[in-house]
Amino acid sequence: MAKRNQRQHKESSGLWEVVDVRILLSLIAGLLLAAGLTWGLNYVTAPTTLPLQAIEIEGDFRQVEARQIQSVLFEVELGGLFSVDVEQVRQLTEAIAWVEKVSVTRKWPDTLRLNVHEHHAVAHWGEKALMNDKGGIFVAPQQSHPAGLPHFNGPEGQQHAVLTVFGKMNQLLAPVGLQVSALSMDARRAWRVSLDNGMELLLGRAERERQLLRFVHVYPKVLSEKAQRIRRVDLRYTNGFAVEWKSARVGEAQYAVGETAYV
Repeated sequence: MAKRNQRQHKESSGLWEVVDVRILLSLIAGLLLAAGLTWGLNYVTAPTTLPLQAIEIEGDFRQVEARQIQSVLFEVELGGLFSVDVEQVRQLTEAIAWVEKVSVTRKWPDTLRLNVHEHHAVAHWGEKALMNDKGGIFVAPQQSHPAGLPHFNGPEGQQHAVLTVFGKMNQLLAPVGLQVSALSMDARRAWRVSLDNGMELLLGRAERERQLLRFVHVYPKVLSEKAQRIRRVDLRYTNGFAVEWKSARVGEAQYAVGETAYV
């Protein structure tokens, strides 16, 4: 019995020795792997590894000049292909006036590629800003503003609504040959519309489309011949509208359809 116990003890001790060696080898292998990964990471992210030799700038440029982007890149420590801070490059480039968004990618083995998208301005917003075709608001030097853009105004956060209504109104006005030159939404969501013939329309919040259709219906029959003398048409009536003349004549205070509406 004693000999059997001694043999079992020796076998048990041998098993633990094998397990201890395996654990030790696993730990050593893990440490070596971690050290290798750390060295590799430090190597590839070092500025001297794969130093950048070229920068490609792509985009359909109309307002932005390549030299503007190049001057921004001088502020960045470019270094190597993997050490360059692409997020910093993106943020600095998007801070340039007229730049809407930029994608920055690494191109093996030594090139940084920038794909630059400009704002496409569709309107003035307020006194100093511009609106792009997605309803985004941006600021650019006054001298760079394109000529002939319509003017928009509205409460904060309502620029998409104003842009959408602008498109619908122009569609409704197209049959009578008119276009919107300025559009403003007030705090109560009522609308003031300036037309390219110098006339102004006042529309309510709830039924602006029906009110504008009423105007389109009567304009060629009643108002077109006198359009140059009309200052404003108030369409915020249930069944009619009121006309304000630039210089009113006797007996020419208003036109109405259905219900009488006085200026």
